[in-house]
Amino acid sequence: MENSFEYRMNAFAQQALAAAENAGISPVEVTVSSSESFSVRVREQKLEDYKVSDRFSLTLRGKTGGRIGTAGTQALDDEGLALLIQGVKESAELIETDEQDEILPPEERYDSVCNYSEAV
Repeated sequence: MENSFEYRMNAFAQQALAAAENAGISPVEVTVSSSESFSVRVREQKLEDYKVSDRFSLTLRGKTGGRIGTAGTQALDDEGLALLIQGVKESAELIETDEQDEILPPEERYDSVCNYSEAV
């Protein structure tokens, strides 16, 4: 069962794909990445400080105007979505070469990658 953050990320990714296609960006792909980190600093056997952080990013890549543009966001809201679509269009306009990678058709299923290690 997905946690609520994963659910929000997946829902936002689906929303981004639909918004891109509605804006004439097609084909389109989305990449979502997230990571968690924990660090601690001990000096002279005393805890000096620690940090716990979660990071994620969503990247949208699609073809518009015959060129492929890419943009990313860390904001899962309507403003972030609008800026993401605008960013793809603007970055596509900046492409000056006809040599570009193609966007591959989607797979039926994608494996998730877990880098968690109990030993660490």
